[in-house]
Amino acid sequence: MTGGRAAASSWARHDLRRRWLALVALGLLAGVTAGVAMAAFAGARRTATALPRLRSSTHSADAVIFASQVGDYDPDWAALAARPEVKALAIWDLLFGDLNGQPDAVIFGSDDGTYFGTVDHPIVVKGRMYNPAAPDEVVVDQHAASIAPVGSTFTFAASGPDQASAAYGTPADVPTFRLHVVGEVKEIDEYLFVPDGQVFTSPAFIEQNRSRILALPNAQAILRPGRGGVPALQRDVHELVAPGTPVLDLAQVRRRVTTTLEVERIALALLGIAVVLAGGFLVAQALGRSVALIADDIAPLKAIGLTRREVAFAGALSHLPTTAVTLAAAFATAVLMSAAFPVGLGRAIDPNPGMHIDWIVLAPGVLVSSMLVLAYAWGVARRTYRGHAATEAAPSSLAAAIRRSAPPAVGLGAGMAFDRGRGVRSIPVRPALAGAVVGVLGVVATFSINQGIVYALNHPALAGVNWDAEVGPNPADLTARGITTDLAAKVQAAAGKGAGIGVRDRAVVPVDGVGVPAFSLRSPTGATPATFGMTLAGAANSRRLSV
Repeated sequence: MTGGRAAASSWARHDLRRRWLALVALGLLAGVTAGVAMAAFAGARRTATALPRLRSSTHSADAVIFASQVGDYDPDWAALAARPEVKALAIWDLLFGDLNGQPDAVIFGSDDGTYFGTVDHPIVVKGRMYNPAAPDEVVVDQHAASIAPVGSTFTFAASGPDQASAAYGTPADVPTFRLHVVGEVKEIDEYLFVPDGQVFTSPAFIEQNRSRILALPNAQAILRPGRGGVPALQRDVHELVAPGTPVLDLAQVRRRVTTTLEVERIALALLGIAVVLAGGFLVAQALGRSVALIADDIAPLKAIGLTRREVAFAGALSHLPTTAVTLAAAFATAVLMSAAFPVGLGRAIDPNPGMHIDWIVLAPGVLVSSMLVLAYAWGVARRTYRGHAATEAAPSSLAAAIRRSAPPAVGLGAGMAFDRGRGVRSIPVRPALAGAVVGVLGVVATFSINQGIVYALNHPALAGVNWDAEVGPNPADLTARGITTDLAAKVQAAAGKGAGIGVRDRAVVPVDGVGVPAFSLRSPTGATPATFGMTLAGAANSRRLSV
């Protein structure tokens, strides 16, 4: 390297020796900013894929067949499994009884090991998976772990096989089991339609106690692509299991979860954009100030013949270590911060939370951020050379105009806000102002999103729920027309004077061969309408449905 390039390199080496600590710190600032933004963008991508990845990791089903809801306790599962649309069928049982003395408990049991084996195989979060051959071992999902943690033991007094018509009632003389919680697991159903917590027994428990307990069979089905999907399964279930048997299409149910995940994904993407804009402007201000120090030596550099391009080369070359530190710090920060993402429901669903490397985000992100540092240093040094002759330039025209027409206090404030200064004291005030504006907008947007979520949670009528609480009656409190007057009086007293109460009935109605759950609301002791009704969401959320 000879001539002007050699002189520029010599100046850059001298600048690096005297300011190396500041240049490294500048690289750390730029790298951490870029790394946080990349972690947010990678978190947004992981949020969007959390549910599909959990489905893939657990080999989850496409549909659930609720044979027990229509009273079919011995379905022809083999005939259904032979249908062309069914790839795999996993049988599971509902077990009813008292858990640690508390009535109305429901436990889920794997019938033959396929469920929680090759279909809906859970991810162990804590402890271990149950031994399929150990009848006294159970696992719990993350919601039930707060009640029955790993390592605990509980008693389960199961309903007998002759109690199918009153599954929730448990007489005094029943088989009682002592079960040990050996693991906490994550599986997809706890997020789709069983949010209250689940306990899962091993296949050995069902095999050894089938004749002693009430076990109501249902099934999970994995479907083959291009064979008719859920509609074909519904027709075959209607013919082979029982007319009107409900079939839950999990693709439809997943929409409730994916809607929440989409909100979280957008929020993380907006966080990444806010960090890029606000942090980028602040880093640009500091970087511009650092590069502009070359103005101190512009006169001698020009005197020995350095051109504008060679001065720009000198400014960029002295910040080459800053670029290298930016690259390393951005990558390290993005990987370390990745452990904090996703957040909320996305984090709960993610089958592999923790640190991860998303090369689709990190590779271009690290490259672009480091190249931007180098390119910006080049541009500032080039502009410094061009503006050297105008070091005594007039203040900002906007600030001057405000000073001429505004009161002194306003004019002074405008000068402080918009005047960039001159010479080595010149600072990029516009990026600083833009960064402040973006920061304020980001805070306001965050509070706005939070307020919208809080409002939706506090107003369930927006989703059609027009009541404040639900009470599950015991079998003894049920009558042919509703509930007993004693229970109605207790609920009314607990709700308060003037509060409305009603009975919600549920029935499975066959519609074109498909079992559809139907609900109605009526008064506690008769068929007259309840004192409140369901509401319609959206623009018509104030209207009541007739019941």
